[in-house]
Amino acid sequence: MANSNEYTNGQTQLHFLQSLEVVEELSNNLDPTYGLNSSESLLSDIDNVFIDGLENFFEGIDTYLSPLSAEYSIPDLPNVGLSETQTHQYENETLHIIAEPKAFYRGRYSSEISKQKNPVQRFIRSESKNPKYMYPTVKIPTQWCQSNRQLYIRVTLVTVISSTVSQHYIHPYQISTSDNSAIENSLENSLYFRINEKEINTGERSIHLIVEKKKKDELKSYGPMRLFNQHVNQHFQQPNDPKDIIDTYQLKKSQLVFTIAERFDNNPIPVPIPHTSVISQIMTDIANDTQKSFMIHAADTFIGTIQCIPQKADWTGGDQILIIMPYLIKQKEYSVVFDFGSCGKLSAYDIKPFDRKILSFRAPPCQLLPRNEDVKVSIIITENNATFPPIDFYYITRMLFR
Repeated sequence: MANSNEYTNGQTQLHFLQSLEVVEELSNNLDPTYGLNSSESLLSDIDNVFIDGLENFFEGIDTYLSPLSAEYSIPDLPNVGLSETQTHQYENETLHIIAEPKAFYRGRYSSEISKQKNPVQRFIRSESKNPKYMYPTVKIPTQWCQSNRQLYIRVTLVTVISSTVSQHYIHPYQISTSDNSAIENSLENSLYFRINEKEINTGERSIHLIVEKKKKDELKSYGPMRLFNQHVNQHFQQPNDPKDIIDTYQLKKSQLVFTIAERFDNNPIPVPIPHTSVISQIMTDIANDTQKSFMIHAADTFIGTIQCIPQKADWTGGDQILIIMPYLIKQKEYSVVFDFGSCGKLSAYDIKPFDRKILSFRAPPCQLLPRNEDVKVSIIITENNATFPPIDFYYITRMLFR
């Protein structure tokens, strides 16, 4: 596996120039009337929607994960609207996740990773039930399936956004792969996988990754945490105690960011194209969790017994959602949070029992940038301080660009 830890001067300059071009193009295409129009909700009142739905699951929902928010593609710019042409161009160039990494996995220390043993059992698996997608898989837009360019998929492990940390940081737990052709940038905790003829023909790429945890002494010598996608020094106080670092940055949780990158001339590291990025759902390491046995059981069986009706809501929120539990919910405390990935989290409201086994609440407005396609988020339910595996949920677009 090729290894390089430094960006060359030429590469850094190119990345800077590309960023300026993106900013200039955006500023020339802003639509001053964006966001002023409104339209009626596409969804009906709960009385008209749920009667038949209580007896059936929703079927046929396509898997889709929204692109990262503007903080990745346009650093330091406000979250402003784009013109329809610009938005379509960016959406058409964005990677899409076909198979999400599993929400729960077992992290490994370096002493547990033996090159003599078969690494398959240590790879991060996917949530997909399709045997074709055993590992996290992304769909590559046709614009990036070009054999005459040195194009790659960059994979980076990042921390999650929380109430204590408002941005993604490069995760200190190293990712590795058995793919000897991959380029490794350990400074950015990133791997670059070449888009070869196979990927050009299929338009897909499955990623084989291992997450290697750090012990407390290794974490103490890791150095300051670095912001993702920003090559700047940190000028604020960060915790030094390993336990504080783990708690502050919630290192048991992580996400994968997939980005198209291009290699120029003989530069050792490909240059990422930020607006092509997509971020995975949150992965949680349950190896040393006190609720390990419960969480493993929940991830494998419990989630299949919960019904979410409907499994979609209007973009502006307010729709009533019902969760049908496999047992009585009386005398239990619940919290319901909608996870919008890089755009943060919002709590549901009007949470209350609907029946002996049915929990009712209303969806908050979608926090992602409007687009012409429905987007998938996650609902996280906590019962008496025990957190269930995330539930997929979809926000229905209202075609706000028109």
